[in-house]
Amino acid sequence: MRRSRPLNITRTSSPDGGQDAGTPRTIAPRAAVPQLLPSPGLPWTSAGIATKTTGKVFFKFGSSDYTCSAAAVTSANKSTVMTAGHCILEHPMFGTARYAANWIFAPAYANGSQPYGAWTASILKVSPQWLAGDDFNYDFGAAVVSTLGGTSLQDTVGAQGIAFSQPRPIAAYVFGYPSNFSGGQSLTYCSGPTVPDVTGRANAVGMLCSMSNGSSGGPWLYQFSEATGAGYLNSVTSFKYAFGLTLFGSYFGTAAETFYDSVQAL
Repeated sequence: MRRSRPLNITRTSSPDGGQDAGTPRTIAPRAAVPQLLPSPGLPWTSAGIATKTTGKVFFKFGSSDYTCSAAAVTSANKSTVMTAGHCILEHPMFGTARYAANWIFAPAYANGSQPYGAWTASILKVSPQWLAGDDFNYDFGAAVVSTLGGTSLQDTVGAQGIAFSQPRPIAAYVFGYPSNFSGGQSLTYCSGPTVPDVTGRANAVGMLCSMSNGSSGGPWLYQFSEATGAGYLNSVTSFKYAFGLTLFGSYFGTAAETFYDSVQAL
């Protein structure tokens, strides 16, 4: 698994599409205290559930091994993991779309260690827009993982909250396992204010962040508490333009809300 290739997040063009706005909604409120410490990319060494709920993902497209990042979120089934759509379903330049195989979530992964086990996806889903084509405005997906030893993922590591249709810009923390930090072997974070897409067209939020391949699917948490490691998932890492230093994630509006509600009920 350590030799798996981090999935590429670089794009050369902007996604098309407009805003996805709706009535603001949050799931499972927490007593989170914003303590923003701007960072373009540093190892995450603090305690709290951010380490436990964020994990590295291992999977295959065809015969090739890849890695991404993901996070456990509060859900009715206690087994939902949110990530990027392109970490679940790929649309190759030639041929038909295909789902990932052997999809495994390793929470708190560090240097080959999987302290909370390897959780196998029993169900993989992507947004309808990503299913129809590689629409980076809606580059999000989810896995429902099987129990491990008869215990659910949420009961084992906890879960982040999730929020939809929040005002923009916001301040956030972004987590992932990028290949340009320790070879993707430890948890890395960026933090700071979010910005709109530089092209003005994508339904995306951005942040100055040096994380690269392998960070795809990692959680964007707002109202994040460094003390507890808890916050609200409001996006997942999607792409980065080849000409820029800004990392982008799909905005969680009404489409993400509908998708989440359908998955957490599985």
